[in-house]
Amino acid sequence: MKTFVKRYQKLRTLERIIEEHNTAFATRPEMVAVMAEFSQKLNEMGALITKMSRSVSNIYRVRNNVSSQFRTKLVQATSVLVNLSSGSNDAPTLRMLKDYKTDMAKVGGHKLYETGLHIEDLLTSKAEELSGLGYLEADLQAYSGSLQQLSVALREKNFQLNLRRTAREELRILFVACNNLLKDRIDTSAILVSAENPGFYTEYLQARRKKRRGRAAAEEGVSEITGEVVDANTGNPVAGAQVTLIQQSEVTETDDGGMYEFTGLFEGKYTLGCFAPGYQVPDNQEITLGADDIAEVTFTLQPANPVLN
Repeated sequence: MKTFVKRYQKLRTLERIIEEHNTAFATRPEMVAVMAEFSQKLNEMGALITKMSRSVSNIYRVRNNVSSQFRTKLVQATSVLVNLSSGSNDAPTLRMLKDYKTDMAKVGGHKLYETGLHIEDLLTSKAEELSGLGYLEADLQAYSGSLQQLSVALREKNFQLNLRRTAREELRILFVACNNLLKDRIDTSAILVSAENPGFYTEYLQARRKKRRGRAAAEEGVSEITGEVVDANTGNPVAGAQVTLIQQSEVTETDDGGMYEFTGLFEGKYTLGCFAPGYQVPDNQEITLGADDIAEVTFTLQPANPVLN
């Protein structure tokens, strides 16, 4: 995200310089049309950046609160079913319920929901017997209501995260479009008016040049690698995963949305590795960066213990 913000700010600087010297293009109506298109795309980029800058922590906070409340209902329901199965010598059901209780604190949201659905079926099928143990119709209704709230929270979380992924892709497409306008239309027009407007052209060139970075002072090709880390089973983002840029011995962690980025890179070949507790270590991924490139690399992690995830 930082990469897009920096590039957006640079594009806005170029826009401002051109607007301050608009008399240089007074006899070039095609440039006016190009700049109108450029500014429109920048406005769209600004709106997307604002949207993506909002923390996703609230999304997870709601989901986590609802999950916590449902776990309490699930523990209660599972316990009364264990009592019933033990009394009726139903060994297979008893074994399954005990496994559920063992795994309950470890499973993620979607697995928790699947477990909850199965328990709801058992509660419904044994409602009459459970009433003798004090688990009444009102308890079952409260359980089902809590399960429904979990379903809604999971759908909303997935919806919000998908919106962020879509916004990120739209932002990337807009950046490429703006960059193409600069290279193919605006740079050319700036050169054509440079003789009559040397002050403008000098200021424009200074804004277009890449900043120095160590000894790679004026080199072309400062690029970025961005991406996300997701759970293979649920599609949920994996926060706090470590992503390593092996050539640079640089390590970063994914944010709440499972996103990461490496900035200030130059063209060449790079290798990425990934690690997250509770997941199998995926194969390293190799990527070749071009000049002034933004590459995306996604890691899809398999749980180390599929039963618990």
